[in-house]
Amino acid sequence: GCGGGYDRGPPPREYDRGPPPREVDAGKGGKQSSGGGCKLYIGNLPADITKDAVDMVFGTYGRVVDIHIMNARAKNGQSCAFVVYTNSTEAKTCMAAMQQGYEIRPGEGNIFVKHADEAKGEKGFRDRGPY
Repeated sequence: GCGGGYDRGPPPREYDRGPPPREVDAGKGGKQSSGGGCKLYIGNLPADITKDAVDMVFGTYGRVVDIHIMNARAKNGQSCAFVVYTNSTEAKTCMAAMQQGYEIRPGEGNIFVKHADEAKGEKGFRDRGPY
């Protein structure tokens, strides 16, 4: 008899909500609840791109705190990079600007920019596909 009452006691729902405080924390900008809000992934960069060049371009939109360039692994010899801003507003500003198309080196095609969101793991990546 009393087992049933005990079962109902600790609501599992609450436990579910508890663990990821990190998300609540980073989600100040509304729905965007991921630590990756201020980290962008930049693709289709020239193979010999430098941190300085990336800093110069992306520093236009906000304060860049970290740049990580991953050298050409793509077949077409392009590089990609991660850029971290101090907040997600700057990152959004940058993405909005880049949406119109931007060539770091004319003739090499537009670079593309999207949220990196690596902290969330692949699931978050897939959920938020369009971003």
